[in-house]
This record gives sequence, C-alpha cells and structure tokens, in this order.
Amino acid sequence: MGNKFEVLELTGWLGLAFIILCLVRFFQRKKVGNDFLSFIIANHRMFGWGALLVLSVHGFLAYNLALPTMGRGFKHHLLNTIYSGQLTWAVLLVVCMSSILFSRRIFKNSHLLLLVFLGVLVFTHIL
Repeated sequence: MGNKFEVLELTGWLGLAFIILCLVRFFQRKKVGNDFLSFIIANHRMFGWGALLVLSVHGFLAYNLALPTMGRGFKHHLLNTIYSGQLTWAVLLVVCMSSILFSRRIFKNSHLLLLVFLGVLVFTHIL
C-alpha cells in the first residue's frame, strides 16, 4: 500500500519540477552560453506538455488508487486536495492548449496572468 503513495508523491513533485523548468525561460531573458540552460529554454513548451502528462497520471493515481483506501477523516481532506488539483490541472491545460491555438502575440499577453494564477493554485494544492 505504501508504494502507490510513493508513486503518487513522486509524480506530483516531478510535475512541479517540469513547471519550474518552464519558468527558467521567464527568468532568463538574455542569451545563454550554457548548453543545459539553452536546452531548457528551447524546449519550454515540451516541458509544459510533460508537466500536463505527469500531473494527469498524478491525478489518476490520487483519484483511483489513493482515495478508496482512505479512512473517513483523511478522505475529506484528500477530496478537498483533489478538487484543488483538478482546478490546477484545468488551468495548466488551458495554458498548454492556448499555446497551440492562439498566435504568439495574443497568447503572450495573457500567458503571464495565467501562470500567476497557476502558481497560486499549485501553492494552495501543496499546502
């Protein structure tokens, strides 16, 4: 029973790591001489889609594996956490889909606002 909770926690932290890798492009505005940072900046969109994929697995594990095994008191707390996670996942989905559907000029204006909202949701989900 402990293994599924470890996988659940691992996928959550891995998704957060992907989101943090996406933020490297925001903080690094100048040209980079470092190959590793250049790779991260060049694959900014792929890290976002990777975060969406990993966090989809995280949500599936939380909803289908962890929730049925919980006791009554902890189950209520987990349900609240799942609802905040679903909202966070939906905002991340909007960010990823809008990067495909809208032009860069239109998307760039609302991108930062969505990411601030996503950051607040991630913070409340982790707490």
